[in-house]
Amino acid sequence: MSPNEIEVGKTYHNGKQGPRSYSARKVTEIFDGREGKRILFLQVSGRYKGTTETLSLHSFARWARGEVSQEKG
Repeated sequence: MSPNEIEVGKTYHNGKQGPRSYSARKVTEIFDGREGKRILFLQVSGRYKGTTETLSLHSFARWARGEVSQEKG
């Protein structure tokens, strides 16, 4: 995805299939860090479900394959 497509409050997935591979993350904040824009997210599905972490905006955008639909999210 493009970094410009990432928005606070939306949930994104990694595009993989199956319970061991699928991952979804909800963006809770976008902020300026020392090295550029950062994403604070809540892991809502996948191996680290329930954890909160940060990534650079560009890293998050490379990880994200699409937005989780409202029905799933």
